[in-house]
Amino acid sequence: MRFIAGRLLLTVPVLFAVLTISFFATLAVPGDPLASLLPDHPTEEQYQAVAQEFGADRPIAERWLYYVSRTLHGDLGRSLRTRDTVVDDLGRAAVATFELAGLAFVITALLGVTLGIVAATQERRPADFLLTVFTTGGVAAPIFWTALLLQLVFYSQLGWLPAGGRIDDFVTLAHPVPRRTGLLLVDSVLAANPDALGDTLRHLILPASVLAYRGMGVVTRITRAAMLEVLRAPYMQTARSFGARERRLVIVQALPNALPPILTVLGLAFGDLLAGSILVEAVFNWPGLGLYTVQSISALDYPGVIGVSLLVTFVYVIANLAIDLLHPLVDPRLRSGAG
Repeated sequence: MRFIAGRLLLTVPVLFAVLTISFFATLAVPGDPLASLLPDHPTEEQYQAVAQEFGADRPIAERWLYYVSRTLHGDLGRSLRTRDTVVDDLGRAAVATFELAGLAFVITALLGVTLGIVAATQERRPADFLLTVFTTGGVAAPIFWTALLLQLVFYSQLGWLPAGGRIDDFVTLAHPVPRRTGLLLVDSVLAANPDALGDTLRHLILPASVLAYRGMGVVTRITRAAMLEVLRAPYMQTARSFGARERRLVIVQALPNALPPILTVLGLAFGDLLAGSILVEAVFNWPGLGLYTVQSISALDYPGVIGVSLLVTFVYVIANLAIDLLHPLVDPRLRSGAG
């Protein structure tokens, strides 16, 4: 518990730094964020009224102190673009992003680890070479290029999958899904609605695959390296000399010992999925944090941009804390050290 409390306390200066940097960075961007809230030729009285409504008439230092104080009380202000509270906006957008990032993380973890094991057991063979090319492409290819390419193939050419959105409007009207959790996959299952479930999966496949491809490449390479190190260890050679089956050695002996670095890279991959969702959601018109960020940046909506920065930072820190807590479960040396 002391370890968890210490790590959570470390998030305070991190969040404070992100808030401060984001606040002053958005103010340094050229343009007037209030312009979109005013008519084409506003009067001085109209401009002052809007500036007073959003606190833009105060000195910058005072605005910063006021924003920090308000954030400490859980109030992230109001969006200049939607005029709703940023907390409400983030609540709606975060659900869509976590559904997308959650599925992408499952794909990243399952395929990344599996392909890494295959590459390690097929070292310097054709399968290892092909997987190296495939995973290197995931790391090197720009994420927006991959997204546009898959849209061109599976939507424009083949017509198998939709180009964007979370669910078709026709399906929403014909087979409405009660919003219980906000996660369309979960709500469709709870409502026993196969039509909505199938359409939601069709909309998820392309963006989740694009988002997972980059992280999967990194996880595969780290898994391969960790597995090779264990497979070459002297005790593995001894086990082979006693006639142990290779498949059993790989699954029962090598994989558990290779898990610590794999868990670490999975924690980093989850944070990368949230960051990568900005471009993916913009390409696929996915109504999550990424699309909300792009729209907020375009509108110079600094409360929205700062709110997203704080939320993503907090989730990233919590994800890595969870990975740190899992390490003692897979590494006996850490358990003995903790004891």
